[in-house]
Amino acid sequence: ANAVIGNRLAQIQVSDDQLFNYFRLHQAEFQKNTMEYALQRVALNDKLTAENVLGQLNNGMSFGEAVSRYSVEELKAQGGMMGYVSASGDSSFWLAARNLQEGQFGIVNKEQLWFVFRITETRETAKEANFEDYRAEIKRKIILEKQDQMYQDILKEIKAAKNEIYYY
Repeated sequence: ANAVIGNRLAQIQVSDDQLFNYFRLHQAEFQKNTMEYALQRVALNDKLTAENVLGQLNNGMSFGEAVSRYSVEELKAQGGMMGYVSASGDSSFWLAARNLQEGQFGIVNKEQLWFVFRITETRETAKEANFEDYRAEIKRKIILEKQDQMYQDILKEIKAAKNEIYYY
């Protein structure tokens, strides 16, 4: 019996068409909501200056004043407002921001600059499911379904051949 089961398990195949059709039918299962953060930042040349500015912000300096006084980038003209960041966009800022509450300050080192930033707003958005991201998971689900169906078929064959089945 084990040889028959093993032989049939080895014959289970899943085509790309089956994967994609499963994805299309169950796409809602793969949709996930994600957070996006609107950030305001101050760009600085070194870590020491970033820590100094962070200390001044924690002691009551307004963020707008910090931007106008210390920022070394073009976003200074927009008050340091960089708009919304998402996991698929500027992920270094997003990764740092997801651990903060609105109004809290964070520091990110990126592209030879140090950034002190804060979250000004958050929003939840639906992330469009991408087939390639879920290909392995879909294949696993289809194989499990086929294995279950195969076991049911084998049980039916055995029951048809013999009226008595003993479960251990």
